[in-house]
Amino acid sequence: YPGFGDPTFTTAVQLEFWDGYKWRQDEVLGPFGHGGWNETRPQDGYAWRLSNYDLILESWRVYELQLFESRTCGNLGFMQRELGLPIDSNMKLPFSQQETQCRLKVGSCGPLTHDKNIGTAWQSSCKACQKDDAWVGLLFSDGPREVRCFKLIQSGELRYRVDAVE
Repeated sequence: YPGFGDPTFTTAVQLEFWDGYKWRQDEVLGPFGHGGWNETRPQDGYAWRLSNYDLILESWRVYELQLFESRTCGNLGFMQRELGLPIDSNMKLPFSQQETQCRLKVGSCGPLTHDKNIGTAWQSSCKACQKDDAWVGLLFSDGPREVRCFKLIQSGELRYRVDAVE
């Protein structure tokens, strides 16, 4: 990222362990070469999301989210449903835990917002979520999109919903 100053790095690290009484030195790992910053944000139009604008009392629960290029939220096009990868604000879990979350009725699994099943829901991991803490959306790998309309089905319970999104 520009403006972060001169890059710094280390050529080696000393591995230490606690033996129950004091820190002991183990092995030296290295040599390491230069690392670098990688820009991982998607290009304009490649990712779209809805985030909470208001404070959420507990956490956000979203049953379904649909994004449309049409202003009238018409029939969902193939490219929007099939080629978009669900993304969300929750930290990713180890594979087996993430797989379990995606099989729950309510879980930390972004694809639950795009499964065409209003009996399942994604739930944010933040508690008493501040503005923009919780979000769900789609990442498009094959080209930018212009989302002009969305449909959102969220919890009706006050502690799991927002009154405004952005």
